[in-house]
Amino acid sequence: MEQNILNAIKLRILEPIPERVSSQYISQLRCDIKRLIKAFEDERLETNAARATLAVYQYQKAEGRLVELPCKIWDALYVVDTDPTLSHTEVKTRYVDNAVVCDGGEIVLNDDCGEVICTAENIVKGSTYLDYYRVFTNREKAEKLINELEKET
Repeated sequence: MEQNILNAIKLRILEPIPERVSSQYISQLRCDIKRLIKAFEDERLETNAARATLAVYQYQKAEGRLVELPCKIWDALYVVDTDPTLSHTEVKTRYVDNAVVCDGGEIVLNDDCGEVICTAENIVKGSTYLDYYRVFTNREKAEKLINELEKET
């Protein structure tokens, strides 16, 4: 984008000047160049702000203060209770309302009722939460697990 603005400035400056230059032409030329320079400065400020934000995130990640969640807030998670004593297993859909980093660094995902769905690690590693709950980010994987469990019984 910066290069486009610079090219526009160069074209405007290098454009042929008429034999008779009116004060209106000079005034218009000044306005055009000022507008293009302002656009260039605005673009540069936005670029610098984006770079500064990225630098902050990189610093926080290096310090261990930036976490990456396995899903977005308000994403649906699909929970399967794998307890073998249950006669019927189904996929339950729960929506992530918030994520909490506990004292030990464990990230817990909660639903809109404030109940814990699972830890982020359970999703990433595919491990169970509270012995029997398996949590997935897509319904197909959850249903596949149910089919596998039904074949085993």
